[in-house]
Amino acid sequence: MNGEVRLAGTLYRPKSGKIVSALVAAHGASGGERSSAIFRHLHEGLPGIGVAVLVFDRRGAGRSSGELKNSDYTVLADDAIAARKFIASQPDLRGVSVGYWGYSQGGWIATLAGSRDPQAGFVVSVSAPLVTADVQMIEATRNILRIHGVSEADIAIATEAREAVDAHIRGQMAPEPAQAKHDRAKSKPWFPLIYMGGTLGDPKTSRWLKEISNDPLDALTKVRAPALLVFGRKDVWIPVQISVDRASALGRENVSVVAIDGADHAMMKSMSPMQQIDPKLSRQYQPEAAEYFFALAGWLAQNGFARVPAG
Repeated sequence: MNGEVRLAGTLYRPKSGKIVSALVAAHGASGGERSSAIFRHLHEGLPGIGVAVLVFDRRGAGRSSGELKNSDYTVLADDAIAARKFIASQPDLRGVSVGYWGYSQGGWIATLAGSRDPQAGFVVSVSAPLVTADVQMIEATRNILRIHGVSEADIAIATEAREAVDAHIRGQMAPEPAQAKHDRAKSKPWFPLIYMGGTLGDPKTSRWLKEISNDPLDALTKVRAPALLVFGRKDVWIPVQISVDRASALGRENVSVVAIDGADHAMMKSMSPMQQIDPKLSRQYQPEAAEYFFALAGWLAQNGFARVPAG
């Protein structure tokens, strides 16, 4: 429970051996149910090295109550914290370290939960950029259009439209010039590809304003627990190098950064760029890069959150 919202989830425990730690998994932007393929490697693999895994339906999805549209990242982070408290209440899990794992937008949520929860044992963020959501979506827009073969001139139109709408939402641009740039992009055949709404939106009620006001770097600087950030070098959704550079520039001993060659947003290596941006395939995404599995398990074991396999 988080306030009046009831969260439904499944807790996977190790079948044998000591339970070393546990983690709460946070959702990316798409989907929202605990059955998401992106979580499968967690609850199929980590219990074998002593890590319990809790996956839950995001508020407004599956069997969880509440509505996503009325939330923001802080609310979703607090949902994850409520899940951590549930784990801590289990008799066989009392006293074990409980951390947060998140994919894409869920990485932001996991990091924010880790910054707000003094009992957080660790944070793992996978493919969550260290830039605000508006900057991330401009990067994604440019890459999506390039993959579709759109001209650089039209990509500039799309970028200007996104920047104008974001400025309007922030109260930095009057509606008329923002509307003009938006409408110019809207007249293009590629407009449906770039995840922009049909209208400017109202700054007073905008959920997008809440999202772009969140700088994940601020949350990361407040995390005191060990944190692992994982990126794929072939990720077309986020500015990977900027994120790696921003994390490295912090100079924080508790923050580890791994960038995996050949891996995409979902830590896959088999998807073409066109497949990576196909929304119809997003529910099928699940990690397959061996380097990611070794990085995750190795980091957990090195920091005392998992058993080192005997051999």
